Amino acid sequence: RARYSLVDNTTGEMLVDATAGSDAGIDVVSSEYATIAAEQTALENLSRDIADRIVQRLSLTLRDQE
Repeated sequence: RARYSLVDNTTGEMLVDATAGSDAGIDVVSSEYATIAAEQTALENLSRDIADRIVQRLSLTLRDQE
């Protein structure tokens, strides 16, 4: 989960105050290396997904402000 906000520096108005989150699961296998690699890949994918959600929300908010 990531909490984020967007504030208009001119007016001080809070345009967005939200939380983005995502979930993932991995299979734990007998190979410790494979499990660590799966965890790392899952974290990278989660980070990318959350970043995409934040960008989308901020883009929509800024579009509506125009």
